[in-house]
Amino acid sequence: MKILLVQHQNFINGSGGTEKICTFLANGFSDLGHTVEIATNQDITGKPVFTLNEDVKVTNIFDKNIPKIELKPTFNYDGFNPFKWILYKVKKKKIKIENKKLLRKNGGKDGIYIKNLNYRARAWKSFIDDRQPDVIITMTIGSLLEITFENEYKIPILNSTNGRPDYDYSDILWYRSPVK
Repeated sequence: MKILLVQHQNFINGSGGTEKICTFLANGFSDLGHTVEIATNQDITGKPVFTLNEDVKVTNIFDKNIPKIELKPTFNYDGFNPFKWILYKVKKKKIKIENKKLLRKNGGKDGIYIKNLNYRARAWKSFIDDRQPDVIITMTIGSLLEITFENEYKIPILNSTNGRPDYDYSDILWYRSPVK
């Protein structure tokens, strides 16, 4: 049986409980003779912290060519030069105006999140269709959302909740939108 474990973030270089459980499951299924692959989508280099069996494959599907809408960060000048202070104030104001336009154009923070999620979900769909696993196990509700957003699969998907379900399932967008 081909088993795909998905931990969309924090698996590479991650030393938390979810990473440990993911490794435990992967090694356990591998010991039973199954073909096991762990997939992640991280803009990072490194390797898993916990020891994996030699036959467990880890794949990072991150592709810098997948579109991503990002707001530009703002910052303050910490120096003492009054001319630089003015220059940084002007730059900060310009960035804030650009960010407001970007937010307006894309339907606010939720709109940007959903567009970015859609781009990532397409990458996951392509990857999963290519691998054709017999079962998928997601390690978080976020990983489940990443692979299933506007995608349909005929493959059984199990979600392993390794935290507090009341917290994990309270808001799938990971933050609270302001009440209008």
